[in-house]
Amino acid sequence: MLASLYIVYSKTINANFVIFVVTITIGWICAIMSSGEEKADSLLYVLEYAFTAWKMFLVRSAPAKKLLKEVFSLGQTRMASDSGIKRIHCDFSRYNFKMFCSLLIVTTITLILFILHAYGSWQLWRVQELQGMEPKRTLIFPEWLPFDKVKMFDVIYFYQIWNASLAAGLIVGTDVVFVSLVSFTSVRLRVLGYKMRNFGRGIEDEFINNSEILRNLILEHKDIIRYVTDLNDSLKFYFLVDFLAKSYHISIILFNMLVVFKASKLGFTLYMTETVLLFVEVTNLYTQANDLSLNVSS
Repeated sequence: MLASLYIVYSKTINANFVIFVVTITIGWICAIMSSGEEKADSLLYVLEYAFTAWKMFLVRSAPAKKLLKEVFSLGQTRMASDSGIKRIHCDFSRYNFKMFCSLLIVTTITLILFILHAYGSWQLWRVQELQGMEPKRTLIFPEWLPFDKVKMFDVIYFYQIWNASLAAGLIVGTDVVFVSLVSFTSVRLRVLGYKMRNFGRGIEDEFINNSEILRNLILEHKDIIRYVTDLNDSLKFYFLVDFLAKSYHISIILFNMLVVFKASKLGFTLYMTETVLLFVEVTNLYTQANDLSLNVSS
């Protein structure tokens, strides 16, 4: 029963986010056509959320599910009694835990600042209304909706805040999945290297044919190569798009930091934490990819 409710809840959340991405994309296009000006800041979030929606579909795709199932199964069965292998697994677990915690902490801080900034703007508009002034209210994202946005402004405004918060959670979750897929290969290579360095030294090797042990090591190495090939086939476009998206994201944020440096301390702090968040995301993924390259070459 709980599993069924979770599935329904998960699909509802994902469907809501996809609809949100579609509506803000249409809204951004309509804003360009009506004003003739490109809204770089809005485009920044449209691309980020569209990329996150794409990552959601990648995680749910058959190749990614196959790789994840393999990671879980091997992670459970290959924690051998050998203390050296256990140490390798524990070292990687501690390292990944620190990296993911840093990502979660920075994301949470960024999200809190975003909510404070958005809520502060809404409060300012309310004060202006009470004073008889006509506030210049604008939505966080130029979202297209099939009804009057002026009458439903407050509802839409907080709906966008909620979806931005949801996007933060989805970004962390999908990043954790992809980094885990990459880092798992490095763990397997280090375990294989440990086994090869200790080939013929263990007490159990006296009772097992060395040729059989060597054959198992070769098969394990072939299986790692097959896993890396499947990983590359599944995520090669993801790595390219991720690099391009984050490069654009960082450039726009750095420009915005210069613009709002004197105008808004909270806005400047928000952009600064977003920059830190991007660097943490890049470090999480590409440090693991670099570690994988070093392990393969060695």
